[in-house]
Amino acid sequence: MLGSWRRLCLTGVSVLSAFVMLSSVALAASSVTWEGINWGALSGTDINEIAGNLVVTNSGDWPAAHYNTSDSFRNTSTPSLTFTVIDAGPGTVTGGAYVEYEPYPWAGLFCTAAPGYDNYVINWWNEDDDVVIDTGIRRSAGAHTFEIGRRADGTVDCWIDGRIAASVPAFGMQSITDVYLIAWGGEPGDTVTYTAYAEGESYRVPTTKDECKKGGWQTFSDPSFANQGACVSFVAKSGR
Repeated sequence: MLGSWRRLCLTGVSVLSAFVMLSSVALAASSVTWEGINWGALSGTDINEIAGNLVVTNSGDWPAAHYNTSDSFRNTSTPSLTFTVIDAGPGTVTGGAYVEYEPYPWAGLFCTAAPGYDNYVINWWNEDDDVVIDTGIRRSAGAHTFEIGRRADGTVDCWIDGRIAASVPAFGMQSITDVYLIAWGGEPGDTVTYTAYAEGESYRVPTTKDECKKGGWQTFSDPSFANQGACVSFVAKSGR
């Protein structure tokens, strides 16, 4: 794992390898209830709820707020999670979501900023593969909203600020078991602020323009569309 972390810092080859041992790290006693979820702090990490936001401090080897997903969420075949994080821009402490998934005993997916990258990235890995995708979307200061969603066919989409930044063909993620909101890179004491978090169990996106017509656009709730034109535009921009 440490070798993978060094590769990330020096060459940008791997992101998730640095978090391969997250689930084996003892949780600290501190915890907060935020967005209706009880979040625990990984050992050595400070987490606090301040003005309705979750603030994670880079104060340990594995700085993250963590929770085990509910049985209902874990058992759905079309899970999604959405979070909003305040990014200070390139070269600063980074926030994002890291999720562990079954059926692999060691597997995960990471979506957002990462040390060593000026652009937002997606990284998924399991026992057989470790893949980093550069979205081409440059990190910028301000609040950004990310969503990770699994389609019924196994394709996983990573959304950034209302559009799909990348779609990854089925790679074995069947259910999300653990979620980590992280603060890594930067300097000890640096903080990352999360302003919103939500989950869904019926992620579905249109894949053809016909699915948007005759009121079809109204059947989509995760994501939802304001009208038929917005639905058709989404399909067009997705290259379908």
